[in-house]
Amino acid sequence: MIGRKVASRMQIQRYIEHELGPEVLSSIQRLRNACFPDHQVPRSYGKQLPHIRFLAHDADQVVGHLGIDHRVMRFGDRVHSVFGLIDLCVAEDRRSQGIGSALIDAATKCATGAGIDLLLLIAHNPRIYTRNGFIGLDAKCSWLRIDEHTNYGVAVEQLCNELMVKPLSGNLNLSGPVDFLGYMV
Repeated sequence: MIGRKVASRMQIQRYIEHELGPEVLSSIQRLRNACFPDHQVPRSYGKQLPHIRFLAHDADQVVGHLGIDHRVMRFGDRVHSVFGLIDLCVAEDRRSQGIGSALIDAATKCATGAGIDLLLLIAHNPRIYTRNGFIGLDAKCSWLRIDEHTNYGVAVEQLCNELMVKPLSGNLNLSGPVDFLGYMV
């Protein structure tokens, strides 16, 4: 666990998924379900467990969350190391205080230090991401369709204005079709 101060009482901490206990996972589940009311689930993640989580704590309360899926993905004929950002959420009464941006910043610093090529996410509302250096990418994409722990095969679709990337290394070629090499983040 690595911590960083956001505000006077706020801490951003990094956790490895398997180190989280039931109380913290329950807190994440409540926060996630409150922030995504149309996608509530009886667990702390949507489609698949993240590898890493960044949590914003105020005292002993979880007020922000960002999951990280560490993987490789194919962009055209090149494979890049990726941190997929999952389920960024901030408690409703704590929004517009920089917590979401602080979580993205913590993930960016972690990825840069680890030599990750880019951050990637799917966004329905891109405002916070564009403010934090992400760009939209329109591409034909393929991924494993998963819903409620069931595999429904491979999907292939053109994604426009939803796929967002933040390049972290200078030698990237992000053209051509995108193969998630697994489920969609």
